[in-house]
Amino acid sequence: MRVLWAIVTLSILACSNSPDGIEDAGSAAEIVAVDIVTDVASPTELLAEARGEEPAAADYLIISADELWETASAFAAYRTSTGHAVRAIRLTEILTSPELPDNLMVDEIVKWIRAAYAIRPTDRPLFLLLVGDAVEANTDPTISIPVGYWSGGWENCFGDNAYADMDYDHVPDLAVGRIPVSSNAVGLDVLERIKLHESEYTVGPWNRRLSIYAGEGGFGEDIDFFIETIAQKGLESVPYEYSMSFAYDNPDSTYYYAPFEEKVLEMVADGALLVTFMGHGGGELDVYNLADVTPAHRQPMYAWFACSTGDFCSSWESDAEEVFKQPNGPMATLVSTAITHPYANAINALEIEAAIFEERPTTYGEAIMAMKWRSKYHTSDIREMIDEFARMNMPESEMVETVNDHMYSYNLLGDPAVRIRFPMGSATLEAATSHAGEELAFSGSVDNFQTGTGTVELVAERASIIYPIESVENPTDPANQEAVQQNWANANNKVAVATEVEIIGGAFSGSVEIPVSTPPGNYHLTLFGWDTGEELDAVGSIAVKVKKL
Repeated sequence: MRVLWAIVTLSILACSNSPDGIEDAGSAAEIVAVDIVTDVASPTELLAEARGEEPAAADYLIISADELWETASAFAAYRTSTGHAVRAIRLTEILTSPELPDNLMVDEIVKWIRAAYAIRPTDRPLFLLLVGDAVEANTDPTISIPVGYWSGGWENCFGDNAYADMDYDHVPDLAVGRIPVSSNAVGLDVLERIKLHESEYTVGPWNRRLSIYAGEGGFGEDIDFFIETIAQKGLESVPYEYSMSFAYDNPDSTYYYAPFEEKVLEMVADGALLVTFMGHGGGELDVYNLADVTPAHRQPMYAWFACSTGDFCSSWESDAEEVFKQPNGPMATLVSTAITHPYANAINALEIEAAIFEERPTTYGEAIMAMKWRSKYHTSDIREMIDEFARMNMPESEMVETVNDHMYSYNLLGDPAVRIRFPMGSATLEAATSHAGEELAFSGSVDNFQTGTGTVELVAERASIIYPIESVENPTDPANQEAVQQNWANANNKVAVATEVEIIGGAFSGSVEIPVSTPPGNYHLTLFGWDTGEELDAVGSIAVKVKKL
């Protein structure tokens, strides 16, 4: 068996205010030198190593089903080239016997991972890539990788978190992802898509966009309204230099759109950093033809918070797997293998947005680690609001159990080391308080290019409605579709006024005239800028107040 090594000198810039560096998982790395060495180990040495003797230090581990070794080797070579110290191994070379029952296979895999974790480089995250699909029982290690079983407090499930929780608090201590394929052809296609994503970047608004859509809860008017309210309030944690669109398949909501499938496809096709769904399993895409789910600009991460949206170990292939394997599929997909709970889903959805947009981690795997850490340990006013409402409907013990269960049921389909392609630069802005009907002067600068163009917008808070909403008696009536769609557009339009600016010498200035009709309140002045060659971009925002005349 070929064991792949990479001896890499890195310059690491990282900061952390949480256990094991999870809460602020972002880091920057400059590859100074790479020396790739191929070592040949005998089967006896490999078996001894798999049984717990000290393996080679690495920050990127690959465990592969035997017949997918071509895919695993290609991932190993690529991740070595991007600066990782890689260690790849066939599953049968970890196991003492290929005939073991699944639970004992998982135990032996965990033992091997723990040995690698114990000597990992501690100045950067540890990644684990599983190459192979899964079944619920009777795994054949030549074609698949077993999945852990969690006998949950609220709901039992299968999940790869069994390989990632090193300190038994249920929260992952390494970033784990799975490429759920059964052929090298599909696995290698996934890798080519990742290479393209990480090597090419097209400047555009999709790089700063968050798209959210939700199915009708059907839990009752009060709970459904609470879900919408929490979704809106939770978005306040996302910095305002990122734009947001929201669609809710609930006719009582101002964010209702019909036909809903049309809007979902449009939101996906427009491209985004993150596309999130909340609702019931089976509604995660709300489309009839999965081949239509093809982003035109950039492949996002999909996070589908609903029951069994990605049950990759079942006998049938989930929508998430099908879409992930498509030629233009997402870079990463966060999905559940089992029944999920509305309370924990609300927390997970809130925290994935904060993990990505507040913490700005380097990779999607680190983002999911941060989401799970935050789901268990983070506190905030919005979390307390969710908890207070939950206590009226469920016991405290169930609240704890459901959050723990979701650590296992939610899994990443994809390479955990895939880079999140944020806008490349930052903008700073200065502006004073102004009044509706007056000019608002501003100035600012960008840190990554000298000459270009930018759009400056005065944006209302995300829970605000600043444009008229028409009363529609029967929103589901096709005759009222135009009014419903206009209401949706008005509800999502948070821009009070916008203007274009020139960026010269890295600086810009200008003013906007605030419409007299603009409601007073808290706003944000944002910049999205790009250089003359449209190769670099930058974003930034500042809070401002608009007062009455």
